[in-house]
Amino acid sequence: MNFDDLLKILGELGTYQRQRYVLLCIVAVYSVTSTVGIVFYGIEPNHHCKIPSAYVDVVTSKYGNVSQEDLLNLTIPYTDKEGVITRLVHQVQHRVQKGECTALASMSRPSCQSLILVVRMHGKSVLAIQFSFLGNYYLCFSPAGCLTALELVGVSRRRIPAMGKGIFFGLGHVVMAAEAYFVRNWRHLALVANTPGVLFVCFWWFFPESVRWLLARGRHEEAEVIIKRVAKVNKAKLEQETVDRLFKEGEEDHRGATYTHIELFRTWRRAFITSIMALIWMVNMMCYYGLTLNAKGLGGSLYLSFALLGAADIPGLLAAAFCIDKLGRRKTIFGTICLGGSLCIASGLIPTSMFYLTIACAALGKMLITLSKAVLSMFLVESYPTVIRHMGLSFCSSVARLGAVITPQILFLGRVYRPLPFIIWGALAICTGFLILLVPETLNKPLLQTVEEWDVVLDRKILGCTSKKDGNEARDTTTTGESSYL
Repeated sequence: MNFDDLLKILGELGTYQRQRYVLLCIVAVYSVTSTVGIVFYGIEPNHHCKIPSAYVDVVTSKYGNVSQEDLLNLTIPYTDKEGVITRLVHQVQHRVQKGECTALASMSRPSCQSLILVVRMHGKSVLAIQFSFLGNYYLCFSPAGCLTALELVGVSRRRIPAMGKGIFFGLGHVVMAAEAYFVRNWRHLALVANTPGVLFVCFWWFFPESVRWLLARGRHEEAEVIIKRVAKVNKAKLEQETVDRLFKEGEEDHRGATYTHIELFRTWRRAFITSIMALIWMVNMMCYYGLTLNAKGLGGSLYLSFALLGAADIPGLLAAAFCIDKLGRRKTIFGTICLGGSLCIASGLIPTSMFYLTIACAALGKMLITLSKAVLSMFLVESYPTVIRHMGLSFCSSVARLGAVITPQILFLGRVYRPLPFIIWGALAICTGFLILLVPETLNKPLLQTVEEWDVVLDRKILGCTSKKDGNEARDTTTTGESSYL
């Protein structure tokens, strides 16, 4: 008896799991405001330099009363009746009022975007360390969101929540664009967009502790309470003998052991897999945030471009939910990230005057990048054992945020050569896409429980290849179960 076998009795995606998953999807919709809301909060307003009073007096004395529009034309430049081009070069005057500095806005905005992503990155790291001692009940709004949605879902139904959360995140882009279109003042927009987040505190009481984590720590009484609650909500018939057998067969001498992030790098095989996962996720995030934050640079309406880039995630994830189990995790990630990187380069090389073609390439590229990101998150969760799964997820996510942090700075290179950021992101995506082929496939495999089982898998599957003999042994292990919690 293992935990995945127990889920078949409780229901692999029953009422209990669906209720909690809906709450996570609601959070995903509004998380867009804190992630990429800076696109609208930090938008550069139309502005011009202040015309000195002395210059206005000179123009007025020569031409009489001159309208404000004519005065502005003199500065950009304006050709007077004598055919002389006049420029305003007498002085440069900056004015800062209520925190607004339009003259320096274009230079400070990338730093603000990076600062926001730095805060998110450190928050994930701190919460991940806390999980080693607290579990995910106290961290239900941390980077464990995807993991929380997957741990109580059976193997055959796991792809649905993994893809669905990304769909709602894409829908959040459309909601954000609509709010920004009708609320043009950035302060009012921030208030309208972020106020619903206060209600998410109420979700605290709806999320249980991780059952797999409790089992790994030997806290059987708490795990039994949650298991029986799931069975009651799902209206599943659960016998006490089944629960007792799960606990008995899953007894491990090291159940109370405490693990650290060092376990991710204790052997060269672990370090190899962890480094590849972190690097691919980092490049993935660079492409994702780069296309999103550069919505205005694609030409056309900012609100339309932002909404289309977000909505493009939805059809890709819907298609992924049906094809991921046929193609496997590795092949899906490889194909989508390489093709997405190619389209990213194409969207940068196409002139902005061809708006529809540019936005089509960018939206399709972002759709594929988002698809690879969702599959990669699921792939990473399935690759690590339960006792260090949160550590692996949080470490790779934190490294990925480094890519997101430097993305606004790379985007700033577009002022030197507009296609340059797109070329950088696309080239990195294509190069790192080949690395995923070196990681062992997890399709239709039970979740690992201990680091020892993880080492066995890594020893058998070197650089993503499995010998025929080892493949038969792996299938025998899956059948008999090396750990009752798998």
